[in-house]
Amino acid sequence: MDPGPPEAWTHGPWSGALVDGRLYGRGAVDDKAGLAVMLLVARCVRELGVSLGGDLILESVVDEEWGGGGTLATLHRGYRADAAVVFEPSDLDLCPASRGGQAFRVTVRGKGAHPIHSYDGVSALEKAVPILAALRQLEADRQARLRTPLFARYPIFAPIVIGKIAADRIPSKVPETCVFEGLMGYAPAETYQQARADLEGCVARAAANDPWLRVHPPAVEWLGLNKEGAETPLADPFVATLQGAFGATEGRPPVVAGFPAGCDLPYLRRHAGIPSLVFGPGNCTVAHGSNEYVPVEEVVAACRVLVVAALRWCGWRQGDGPSPNRPV
Repeated sequence: MDPGPPEAWTHGPWSGALVDGRLYGRGAVDDKAGLAVMLLVARCVRELGVSLGGDLILESVVDEEWGGGGTLATLHRGYRADAAVVFEPSDLDLCPASRGGQAFRVTVRGKGAHPIHSYDGVSALEKAVPILAALRQLEADRQARLRTPLFARYPIFAPIVIGKIAADRIPSKVPETCVFEGLMGYAPAETYQQARADLEGCVARAAANDPWLRVHPPAVEWLGLNKEGAETPLADPFVATLQGAFGATEGRPPVVAGFPAGCDLPYLRRHAGIPSLVFGPGNCTVAHGSNEYVPVEEVVAACRVLVVAALRWCGWRQGDGPSPNRPV
């Protein structure tokens, strides 16, 4: 990912600078830290000199940001596990659920006019305003209707964000077209079809209240980006194993909450039926931005938790000591 202007970084985006216990750089928290934890866990298990009762599979995948093709390809190749950890910066919270998100575009048509006859025109930009207001209300309604206890701490856990809006390029005319694009978050238990029907219905109802839009209804399109949500039940034994490992190594109960963003968990949980959790060091709000960083102590803590979790989940027996040739 483009690191942006170098001058926006206190420490260079490719420096890997270690300052006050934080490691800085593009991808430090999302998700080179997770990859480092993965490798450290395998190394620790090997150096303990034990033999696991099951396989510990490490997967480094591409395309998580734009669809999850790497994880999907892994599953298509037949790799399966009894449980999985999805590395995302979760502040070391255990997250057995993640929300979905899909991109959309709405096109509103008006009637263009020269300023001399502006009174004969219908501004598509002005006609888009009630549609935007209706989507804001839909967002609020959906929080109340779809929220689960795992997402209780988020005022808005399934956002409807409008990130781009444009009308005709000529400023000196009544705009004939207004197009806006955004992201619609949706709940773990929701299908993307249900979420789409919610948004499309909202736009249709708002249009029905306007004489012009009733005759010239806005068009809703769904763009390529769509990441589903998913949830592993709290009663699943793998959740209990991670909770126990966290308590044993960190001396406190873990925070168990939903992950408020799209990720690869749904491919593993929803489509492959693998009990899965999101877990990792660092905070996702500093990802993708200037001065991205990860606390090194959280990387170490994540490693402690997952080494114990791997031993407890897989079972183990004492081996003959560390062997660089024994697969992990």
